[in-house]
Amino acid sequence: MDANLFKVVGAVAGIGGIALAAVVYIFREVIRKEIFPQLTKDQAYRLLNRIIVYIFIIGVLGIIAYVVLNYQNNASALSQNAQPVPATPQREETAQLWGYLRDTDEKPLLGVEIRLEDFPQVQAVRTASDGFFWIKKIPSKYGEMIRLRVIKEGYHPNPCVTDILLDGKSHFIYLTTSQKPSRLPC
Repeated sequence: MDANLFKVVGAVAGIGGIALAAVVYIFREVIRKEIFPQLTKDQAYRLLNRIIVYIFIIGVLGIIAYVVLNYQNNASALSQNAQPVPATPQREETAQLWGYLRDTDEKPLLGVEIRLEDFPQVQAVRTASDGFFWIKKIPSKYGEMIRLRVIKEGYHPNPCVTDILLDGKSHFIYLTTSQKPSRLPC
């Protein structure tokens, strides 16, 4: 069942309960004094009929009040939504880049400096003992290429310049100690 149906049924039942309580409160003296045995069948029928009619009238008035309040709340919500929303300034999107720097024997390289050639304002980072690097807040969008400059004395090429796609994946960069080309590109 729909949640709104439960909400409406619950509200109507609550209103009916309040109406019954109000009528019982109004007629508490009649009920308390056990006046029914003293009444004729016709009088008792008319009294119960009036109680039921009053409960029905109070319940209908409660339902009408509920519907009117819901209508007013929905109308005010619609009028608030109809007002133009002020434009928010566009904020610059940023990306992140992380990965590992290794030599051709798969050994991690510690302390290697990595810079972004396209964004000199982004601070250079150095690799950790496991060769891990992480550059945060790159003023670019995912799916774009950026150019890295990797600098490590004693390794080739120095500097190593490579283009990397910002794709949210870990990247591996390899350097070699020899002048001959490595099996994996820088």
